[in-house]
Amino acid sequence: MAKSEIIVLIPSYNELVSLKKFLPLLNKKYKFLIINDCSIDETEKYLKEEKFSFISNKKRLGYEKSLIKGFKYILKTFKFAKYIITFDGDNQCFVGDIKKFKEVIKKKEPILIVGNRRRYNRYLEVFISYVFFKKFKIRDPLCGFKAYQTKILKKKINQLKDGLYLVDLTKSLIQKYRNTSNIKINTRERVGNPKIGGFFKVNIKMIKILIFITLSN
Repeated sequence: MAKSEIIVLIPSYNELVSLKKFLPLLNKKYKFLIINDCSIDETEKYLKEEKFSFISNKKRLGYEKSLIKGFKYILKTFKFAKYIITFDGDNQCFVGDIKKFKEVIKKKEPILIVGNRRRYNRYLEVFISYVFFKKFKIRDPLCGFKAYQTKILKKKINQLKDGLYLVDLTKSLIQKYRNTSNIKINTRERVGNPKIGGFFKVNIKMIKILIFITLSN
């Protein structure tokens, strides 16, 4: 698969320290787009200096809306792309694992690939992964490291909603198309506090996700 056929999409909010660690390596191998969600840590200055491809939100959108905005931009601008790989800006995942995604794409051309972390950040994530696997045979729907086939994503793009970390999209693709894959990925401990929300807010959202999965057919 040619380098230009994969675009890595990176949502980022105040992750300058992490971005400096992995973007130089990513830039050597892949095309990517960063969605800068109103960071106040000089992220935009750094991205401009390095001439990396990015979009800065005019107001804070949050994780899911930033991803959705990135999807729409890539589908409109990078029409040659066959897959979009989402990769969180916190440097917990390894750039080297993108190679695993490429290998699966080459062999199976799946609609969706979901990364399966070896360790989770919260106990609720473990339980959510267990329940999701029991119902849909895919683990770790909350993992931000995924690959989406663009021709299928185009059909779903206007239906996407924020609120469930796009777990609803993952479920929909698995149920409708079946041709999905789960691959094991490595993770490292993040530097600094999570940027997706406070403890209470995140856990409330995860409870909502668990209820959504449990009630889904």
